[in-house]
Amino acid sequence: MAYFPEVRWVDRAPLLVQTMLVESFENTGKVAAVGRQAIGLNSDFTLVTDLREFQAVIEGAEDGPFTVVVHLNMKIVQEPRGVIVASQSFVQKIPAASDNMNHIVAAFDRALGKAMGDAVEWSVRQIAEIGG
Repeated sequence: MAYFPEVRWVDRAPLLVQTMLVESFENTGKVAAVGRQAIGLNSDFTLVTDLREFQAVIEGAEDGPFTVVVHLNMKIVQEPRGVIVASQSFVQKIPAASDNMNHIVAAFDRALGKAMGDAVEWSVRQIAEIGG
């Protein structure tokens, strides 16, 4: 396992992703209210997210280009019963244009944006079909 020296995210990846997901749901205009579970909302549905992969890997040759992998798993839980009514995984693999950190960050941005966009679209559609 290797790390990029002297490179840091502004926050831990799960918190970054959670914040961006909340904003993404708000930006759709299709959700009446959205917030972190910690703020105590009384909701019809809870979306449980699991960030399974958020990394840059070298595939193939040891000196090959980096590929960014983002893997989100989403579960829709119907409240107050606490029953999982839908579950889906969203995986994006985006090759970085080079080993330059700006290119790797751009690949993270594209991979996360696509995975989250797919996840938000799927979640909104599933909740509408269930009757939320």
